[in-house]
Amino acid sequence: MNTPSYWIIGDAHGCYHSVLDLIQKIGEDEHLVFTGDLVDRGRHSRLLIALVMERGYRCVMGNHELMMLRYFGHGDAQIWSSSKAWGGAATIESYALHDAQLVKHLEWMSRLPYYLLEDRLFITHGFGLPYFGRKDEPKYREKLAWSRLEEHTSMHEWEDFSGYELFNVFGHTPYKEPLIRKYFVGIDTGCAYGRRLSALHYPSLRVVQVDAHRLDL
Repeated sequence: MNTPSYWIIGDAHGCYHSVLDLIQKIGEDEHLVFTGDLVDRGRHSRLLIALVMERGYRCVMGNHELMMLRYFGHGDAQIWSSSKAWGGAATIESYALHDAQLVKHLEWMSRLPYYLLEDRLFITHGFGLPYFGRKDEPKYREKLAWSRLEEHTSMHEWEDFSGYELFNVFGHTPYKEPLIRKYFVGIDTGCAYGRRLSALHYPSLRVVQVDAHRLDL
């Protein structure tokens, strides 16, 4: 029996041209999955979401998608649009004069899953293993989009995940190089900060990277 293979792409943050470069290296017919955070910081959030939607690529919910939904849905996330760290202003600018498309994209975004589980492959935006047993509980579901491997202050509520036969691929925290460990990989390498966009092939764990495209920054 053949093991399904996937290419899992780290946080792209509006870096549309960088994604196109990476897909060209990977191949368009491959099974592509994004770890969320398609929006903010880079210049082309609208184009990137349109690409993912039109080609039917899979994507999980990122914390930046959550903040964007809250901003447009309830107006209770003003920091998303005003803070340079969040970079929501770049997303708003990308949708200027595209109100109808914004509505369509927000609807699509609201339906993103918080995780994808394919056999033992567990794809999340944040570090998902500590919440795997509670992944479908409303109280903990959003933790899958916010949890960081380095957040030791949260470990009192983390599950013991050492017995899970899972392999978690996540984004959220940018690393200089993909953080590859026995049971997980952190695949965000800071494209929106002018570094690189990375993709991990599963199950081979081969990494393909491109430099951030100048038109995205």
